[in-house]
Amino acid sequence: MGGMNVGSYAVRLAEVMRHFRTGDERSLAALVDVLGPEVDALGEGWAREEYGRSPRDVLRHMVRGVNDDGLDIRDDCADDFLYIACFELVVRHYGEPLDGWDSIRSSWFGRADGVLDEAGVDFSISNLVRTGIDGVPVLSDHASAGCLRYDEIPAAHTVLARLRRGDLPLHTMYYVADVRDWLRQCLAGGRDLVCIAGGRPTSSRSRDRRRLFPEERPAGTWQQYVDQQLVAVGPFCHAAIYGLDGRKWAASPGFEVSAAELSALAAPLADPRLPTAGGVRIAGRDYSASSPVQGRLTGSDRTCLLTVQQTSKAVVILLEARYRPFKESSELEEQLIDFIETFG
Repeated sequence: MGGMNVGSYAVRLAEVMRHFRTGDERSLAALVDVLGPEVDALGEGWAREEYGRSPRDVLRHMVRGVNDDGLDIRDDCADDFLYIACFELVVRHYGEPLDGWDSIRSSWFGRADGVLDEAGVDFSISNLVRTGIDGVPVLSDHASAGCLRYDEIPAAHTVLARLRRGDLPLHTMYYVADVRDWLRQCLAGGRDLVCIAGGRPTSSRSRDRRRLFPEERPAGTWQQYVDQQLVAVGPFCHAAIYGLDGRKWAASPGFEVSAAELSALAAPLADPRLPTAGGVRIAGRDYSASSPVQGRLTGSDRTCLLTVQQTSKAVVILLEARYRPFKESSELEEQLIDFIETFG
């Protein structure tokens, strides 16, 4: 299967499920009435795909619990993904969309569970979208759904909230941090967590930075952090932090970035479409450069790899020696930016 969307919702699942498997035509009429334009919009998409059923047909089957042939909808494998789409429609109406992931391959869930299991973390990301929900077909080749009930959430949140840096690879921790935030929001609102994979496009988390490890605090001054954490025992041969006003917060010895050099970084950091064919000059040395995303610039010379990251408060400049690459350099960079955004 290719990549699919994963959406998460804080919802009182009982409000959703009270409409289904009742056989009450009045419940169907009320459901169609409250969903209104959303049903019509979904129907237009289905008509283009020539599914042969409308959302109203599927909702009618879900209210009755059987399709037009008398087959229990839980066994209706031919159209199970349509039931999931309508289930998501009702969940969206009664719940609060939290966040989502885009382009997730189905095989990723198993790999993520393997990483958690290896780290001794008693939590399954797969179960978020594969536990099933009684009375609804929620697992197909195209889509799936799952739920953590409100009374299950405190224990799950406790497991994820106690994770510390180094417990999981950083690329997995990004997703775990998302789940931790979803659980926290469900706890605050007294709701269940429903996750649906393969549904409609998600509204993915804005790129506003949130802290992966809220309990962490920087030790000492910014200069001590640069000297002791980034250079002395870290992977970087030089590091510097400059405020957006040009004021130096900290810099490793012999690594002084001039005001003109800082000023020249402003344009490519602000707009990654701007050409950087001429490279950039940092502390008197020239580096090739590219701007892959807004606020970030990377480059190199014959001996060092350059990273420039602009936050809402400062510009971070890091040089990593080519001959001593460290796997944890991205994690140290993430930690530093976390600290600057929170404590700078």
